[in-house]
Amino acid sequence: MTAAKKGERAGGLLLCSSPLMATDWKRKIWLSAGFAIFTGITLRFALFLQNPPSIYSHKPGKCKNIVGLEHGVLSMTESDVLNLVLVFSAQHKNIRAHVILLETKEKTNKLMNNISLHELNVNKWKNSERFNPISAHIHVEGSTSQNKYRAFVYVLSQEGDQTPVQVFELRLQKGVLTHLQTIHNQEFIGSTDISVLSPGRFILAKPHFFNNRYLQLLELLFYRGYGQLLIFNGKTVSTLERGLQGPTKMLWDPKTSRLYVGIKYSREIQAYTLKKDLTLKPLTSINLMSSPTYITNGENELWVGSSPGGHMFHDQSNTSHILRIRFQDDIAQTWVITESFASTQFKWSNINGLVVTNSGILIASPQTAAFCTVADMALV
Repeated sequence: MTAAKKGERAGGLLLCSSPLMATDWKRKIWLSAGFAIFTGITLRFALFLQNPPSIYSHKPGKCKNIVGLEHGVLSMTESDVLNLVLVFSAQHKNIRAHVILLETKEKTNKLMNNISLHELNVNKWKNSERFNPISAHIHVEGSTSQNKYRAFVYVLSQEGDQTPVQVFELRLQKGVLTHLQTIHNQEFIGSTDISVLSPGRFILAKPHFFNNRYLQLLELLFYRGYGQLLIFNGKTVSTLERGLQGPTKMLWDPKTSRLYVGIKYSREIQAYTLKKDLTLKPLTSINLMSSPTYITNGENELWVGSSPGGHMFHDQSNTSHILRIRFQDDIAQTWVITESFASTQFKWSNINGLVVTNSGILIASPQTAAFCTVADMALV
């Protein structure tokens, strides 16, 4: 029987078993899939290379540079319990630690009229010359009213290709930071922020799965969420949350048991409730349209330092702004966002510290640190 007779018409369709036609369909499928992937990567890469959106330049008051922090700040953290701010800075490759004391007239009335830096004596330990703080958290145990307390400072340090946690005890009256221990774990590598739950127990934000910069770029271009939150229980490390688009900053609120996580690439803040079994319950997602670089809290509100541009690479020409998120309920489901401060002559490109008081805002970055007065915080 000839090849022509093998083709039969069934219902008006010619059934053909040609291997060339099957190969042609496979080629079309692969070309379509490849074109879709290429288009998606190109568009995503173009979005991350776009010029940062312009932000309206406005100043709520005069800004004054902080004497002693002219070379910028490496890390800054506030303790509501001790009413102080701990600042790490570098000068001539030497790490310096300072304390700024807050004036308090009432429980909810913080002032910062006369800013003065009190330098701490940081005692040496093995490999202390490699100490490079990128995030810090103060945890207080005991009663401060009776002066029977211990203040522990957990510092996430970038030391070469390692990211250990250095633990100190802050002895405020003596003006000393005493090194207690170094916590090493390979899972810590690449972490960018730390929040302490209790002594020896903390959460780390890890924006990427890979530590190689080029592989991180591939993660970003393929829009794969490899970022995760890790929890250290004093002995072992486990994953608290995974599949996040670049978690870089966190805020732990022990009063409400809420954890706020700043997501760099999706430009949002994820809010969770940390349950007693140390699992996270998602609450809400707050879209910012800019990448959060620092988060602090007030009375039923959040203050966020954020950068509209400079997603993957650090660009000092990018300006930053400060957003105020006021919650309208007790369960953080509705909120109002206002832009309280933006784009001044200081050109902050990566805000890494915020302290909000009734007299103004202390703003820190790797370039500088300044205090900006605000006439009426209620109007901001």
